[in-house]
Amino acid sequence: MIGGIKLKVETMTIEDIRRGLKEKKFTAKELVSTYIDRIKKIDGDIQSFLTLQEEEALRDAEIIDEKIASGEEIGSLGGVPVAVKDNICTRGVKTTCASKILEDFIPPYDATVVKKLREAGAIIVGK
Repeated sequence: MIGGIKLKVETMTIEDIRRGLKEKKFTAKELVSTYIDRIKKIDGDIQSFLTLQEEEALRDAEIIDEKIASGEEIGSLGGVPVAVKDNICTRGVKTTCASKILEDFIPPYDATVVKKLREAGAIIVGK
């Protein structure tokens, strides 16, 4: 629930998110929190996430909200929550490729696609 309105994040498009943020219908932090709550609620059944980056995602959402409040550019994916496949390196985040042999691998760099997502303002919620 955001402002008395239940966000249907499962049906929102990138354009819906961008418009909602621009029109201040919700904040990036509220949006990310809603996504994280949904992941926690249903991922036990579908098991699509190996890693959830709750603290980092909420921190990144706050940064997006501050940029919006100050009129700064947020990027073409600014505030859009994304998940990254676990075979794509993300700096400082366990990247296991769902294998035992890599279960403790934490890359010291971002793959190009992750770097470009971050530069565009996307918020990585997990892998």
